[in-house]
Amino acid sequence: LPNAATTVLQIMTPTSNHRILGLEFGVYFDSTSVQAQAAQVDLRRQTSVGTMTGLSPVKDDNGLPETIQSSAAFNATSEPTSGDLIKGIEVHPQTGYEYAWALGRELPIRGGERVGVIVTAVDTVRARAFFRADE
Repeated sequence: LPNAATTVLQIMTPTSNHRILGLEFGVYFDSTSVQAQAAQVDLRRQTSVGTMTGLSPVKDDNGLPETIQSSAAFNATSEPTSGDLIKGIEVHPQTGYEYAWALGRELPIRGGERVGVIVTAVDTVRARAFFRADE
C-alpha cells in the first residue's frame, strides 16, 4: 500500500431499494517489521465508485437458491470519494482486526450505497479485507 488512504475493499448495494445489513468486517496485514507504525483502518460510506477491480461476493451457504444482488470491488487505482466515518481503528501491520456488529445493531447499508474498508499505512505493507453481510 502507498503511504496514502487506499480502499482495499468496497461493497456496493444494488441501485434499487435493496438494502443489506453489515454483520462483520476485517482486515489483515503482512508486515514483518515489529517496529512498523500502526496503520489507520477506516470503514466509511463512499459517495463514488472510483476505479477498482470487480469482485464477486460469495454465499456462506451455496445451497440457498437466491442470487446475490450486491457487488464488490478491490484494488483501487483511482480512489472513491469517502463520506461519513462508520468506524476507525489503528492496527499494527503485523496483525489484523475484525469487528462484528451486535445482534440487532447490524450496520444498515441502503440501496445504491457503497461502504469501503480504507487503509492508510506508513510502512510498506499489503492488506487483505473481508466484509460479511445479509441481503
